[in-house]
Amino acid sequence: MNTHADKTTETNSNAAANGVALQQGAEHEGTFQLEDNRPETIAQRKIQDAANNSPQADQLKAVKSLANNSPQVKQLKAVQAMANSNTVQRQVSFNTDNAMPAGGLNDTAVAQLSIGYHLIGGGAAGQFQIDGVRPAWTGAAAGMAAVAFVLDRAHIIAFEVIQNDLANILNDMMNNRGTPAYAGHSARLVTLCDTLFVTPGAERATMVLNRTNLVGTITGLPPGVPNGGNRAALTLQAGILLSNLNSCMDNLRLGNHAANLSIGFSIDADFLPGTSWFHGPVVPMPPGAPVPAAAVPPMGAAVLGPAAGGIGPFQCVRLIPAHEAKVYHYQHASTLPLTFVISGIGGALFPGTPAGMHLSSTQMPTVAVVPTPYPVIVMDPGGVNPPFVFT
Repeated sequence: MNTHADKTTETNSNAAANGVALQQGAEHEGTFQLEDNRPETIAQRKIQDAANNSPQADQLKAVKSLANNSPQVKQLKAVQAMANSNTVQRQVSFNTDNAMPAGGLNDTAVAQLSIGYHLIGGGAAGQFQIDGVRPAWTGAAAGMAAVAFVLDRAHIIAFEVIQNDLANILNDMMNNRGTPAYAGHSARLVTLCDTLFVTPGAERATMVLNRTNLVGTITGLPPGVPNGGNRAALTLQAGILLSNLNSCMDNLRLGNHAANLSIGFSIDADFLPGTSWFHGPVVPMPPGAPVPAAAVPPMGAAVLGPAAGGIGPFQCVRLIPAHEAKVYHYQHASTLPLTFVISGIGGALFPGTPAGMHLSSTQMPTVAVVPTPYPVIVMDPGGVNPPFVFT
């Protein structure tokens, strides 16, 4: 109990009568605390002190300390801190020409789910359009042990990018029916899907069957705007194929929830430790981006690339081989320029990472530098074409 200093005379007299002494509080100048010195209170205090210092109490304190400092609790606290923090801004690298209009569906004959074929221009034409709905997980992806707010199913190539690419290619196919260019656009669809599904098996076979059905439907359409029945068939078959692509296990693994949210629509891949050096021709990404500045590698450092006719040497970070192959082949087939997310660049500093570090929901690089972060080099696994360099 605290009492103001200007009332100490009255309080002192009452306290003396009840065996209570006054002590001035250290943190509040001019205020006092009452200390109860009555015999029965002193006896109770001794019993409580003995209990607090008993072997059982010491054991309980030790158990609580171990629990609070266990790896599981520390990991949970770290994940919660990341989830509650201002994470890095999600980057959107694609256009939304195929997005649904703000007013909603413009073809009520077909219900849309992620992707659908709808009338545009008052019914004078049609177009594949996309919305923000993600298909349900299927196959092995449905059984992945995701943990709410801790672990997510993390795509290497984001679902939103795949969705947008699929709509772009399907619209090119629809717009070039009956022309010599149609076969090329149909081949692009095959290539795009095959960059995601690289492991033979039942799920890849299902994807191939569904893709073949969709291509067959588009190829067999009569000239002109598809009627309601054909639009429904296009919507159904495109949605099934998109569902296959979304649940492709070759493009999925479990990753940190907060990091996955921050990476958003950008590449979420695993990095090799340290840095590499490269000297040779490159393909800058996004197109037109400045190439890395040349530098002098340390004595004895290995330098990748043919050197002749290119830029460099420059220092860079690389992805693990499986993810490097995935990103290279997908970027080569994509209609969009892909991106990486860098902590502290164009967004908030991601908790636990230095500014300039590329983000991954499973394996970030071990190096970071500012103000000019290391570029990411993505080599052609076949060693034929120049690498992509993301700056």
